[in-house]
Amino acid sequence: MAPAIKISAWSQAHFIFAVKPVGRLEEAIENYEKIMLSNPHHAAWIFYMYNHALIENKQYEKSESFALTKLNEKHNWSGVNQTLYLQLAYLYELKGNKKKAKKMFELHKSIDGKGKTGEIIHKEYITARDKTYLNELISALKPYGLPEK
Repeated sequence: MAPAIKISAWSQAHFIFAVKPVGRLEEAIENYEKIMLSNPHHAAWIFYMYNHALIENKQYEKSESFALTKLNEKHNWSGVNQTLYLQLAYLYELKGNKKKAKKMFELHKSIDGKGKTGEIIHKEYITARDKTYLNELISALKPYGLPEK
């Protein structure tokens, strides 16, 4: 009998977020939380992937609190902050707070002077089989100036 293969929490979380079978999003969120608790030096992209999972799972208050907390911390990659601002813009748009949404969208653009595009967002999550969430995010942010390409 072959030995059991041990899969890390990181691998499970990334896989579950990428393929996201029905009912497994909560499991992905739990695995991201395990990663953040067990390894303080994990890859910075875990922050925004976790936050995407929270938003997609409609845990808006938790997502907003998490993003604001992480934006007050120093990260080694400015792309994390850029994505967190973009996520906050989307959250505030969902809540109907267009003033805050616009402010977060502009902060997202200020990181590199141009911001993300719909095409970049899709490429960052190329493994996601269901693009519904990404398409909704992109569509909601187009009125603020999010270009397709």
